[in-house]
Amino acid sequence: MAYLGRVARDSAPDVRDSAVSLAERFKELGAQDPEGWARSEISENIPQLARFMVLRALWREAISPWMDASALCDVAAAQRLIDAGANPHDVLLVARAGAYEAVVAAVCILDEGGTRTRARAIPAGT
Repeated sequence: MAYLGRVARDSAPDVRDSAVSLAERFKELGAQDPEGWARSEISENIPQLARFMVLRALWREAISPWMDASALCDVAAAQRLIDAGANPHDVLLVARAGAYEAVVAAVCILDEGGTRTRARAIPAGT
C-alpha cells in the first residue's frame, strides 16, 4: 500500500481515486500485487487492466482446460498415444505445454510486435 499512500499524499484527487479504484478492481479479479498492476497502469501509462484480463482469459480458456482428461477426447492423435500405452496425464501435460507455448508466442507478438525464440517453462503447480 506504499504506492497508494504516496498517491493519496502527492496526487490530485482524480488520480488518487483512479489508483484506489484500479487497485481494488485488480484485487477483486484475483491479481497478485494489485497495487503494482495499478501503479504500472497509472505511472507508466500501460493498459495493465486490459492486459491482465486478456492473460487471465487466455490462461483459463487455452491452457487450463488441458488438465482435464476430457480435453483429449476429440484429439485422435492423443487417443492413439493413450491406446498405445502412454500415460493420459503425460499426454495432457504435452498438450498443455503446446498450448502454453502458443499463447506465449501470440502474446509476445502482440505485445512486442515481433517474434520470440522460446517461452519460459510452465510454472510449477499450475
